[in-house]
Amino acid sequence: MEQKNDTHVRQWFGYERHDTVAVVPLINGLCKGALGQLLNLFLPSLKLESKRREGSKTKRVYGPAQTPLQRVLEREEVGAQKKLQLRALQAQLNPFALRREVDRCLKQINQERELKG
Repeated sequence: MEQKNDTHVRQWFGYERHDTVAVVPLINGLCKGALGQLLNLFLPSLKLESKRREGSKTKRVYGPAQTPLQRVLEREEVGAQKKLQLRALQAQLNPFALRREVDRCLKQINQERELKG
């Protein structure tokens, strides 16, 4: 997860410190709700497959861009029932509505942080 701190945390919440008690439940709710669904079901990301040294530089090789949902659906360890549940969840969600919800929540978090800060 540490490799995703930039794309999954910093790009959404910024580099400011969110240490007021009032924003913690808002951030947790956003991450477990709309933002988590958006990132896991609709937004593809690259996964580092390997890296090697070439002289003084590091060569990184990434796999194809896929959503975490696509990676789960490709796994044989995941049961057919769970895959059906995940596909049904994705089918009932609207990525544009999720993004609007994320933006609304981020605005609320920033307003709350400014009030307490």
